[in-house]
Amino acid sequence: MATKKRTKNTGQGSLFVAPETPDAFRKAVQILHSKPKRPMGLMERKIADNWLKRASREDPDTKGWWTVHISEMAQEIGFDSNNSEYLKKAAGELMQIVFEWDVIASQEKRITWKASVLFPEVEIENTLLRFQVSSQLLAQVRNPAVYAFIDESISRRFRRGPTFAIYQHCFRFVKVGKTSEVKWETFRDMILGESAGASSYSEYKYFKAKVLKPAIAEINSVSDIEVDLLEIRAGKWLDSLKFEVRQKVQ
Repeated sequence: MATKKRTKNTGQGSLFVAPETPDAFRKAVQILHSKPKRPMGLMERKIADNWLKRASREDPDTKGWWTVHISEMAQEIGFDSNNSEYLKKAAGELMQIVFEWDVIASQEKRITWKASVLFPEVEIENTLLRFQVSSQLLAQVRNPAVYAFIDESISRRFRRGPTFAIYQHCFRFVKVGKTSEVKWETFRDMILGESAGASSYSEYKYFKAKVLKPAIAEINSVSDIEVDLLEIRAGKWLDSLKFEVRQKVQ
């Protein structure tokens, strides 16, 4: 049976913890609640988490590189296709995505830097893949002060990028039972990418029907938590979102 670990912090870190499992790693909230500046799909998210897990558990070489066999990474993220070129392309895309960090935190609690690339250098040579982690985030990746345990065995089950992002957003608050309130446009940009939803989902009703509902259904069906959407209105207009979160009985 997995044991529950609690941080020694007296603030946020001690609230948002979950049972650690063999496939779990500590994901810093600055990264977990980030907003990609361009579209980010399911494969990019799975690869990013795999690299974060590896960087949190293993030391880099003397030049700051982590190395993984592509076949090993594919197995760990649940990529069961022989299309290695697709996997390589998705890995390369990560080097070009700029993230705005910790977008749900209040301004006075946000970190001093605002945005950066998470993986600034990626190399692929035959069956080996190498990556580096942003120097601005390296300390948070290696030893985060506030984090959620993210289990890659759960992430492998998801078939939608928004499901992946919404699940992790909610899972951080599983011990509290309810997430923070987030402006719906900000939340849309967090799970789709800032430039992805502005035109297709400029109206909330389309975002809810095409993105939120299918993702929530998938979370409740295949993950270890259940979530319910709560809508906060300002007059007749939808303003913000939050979620009720429950751990499923194991």
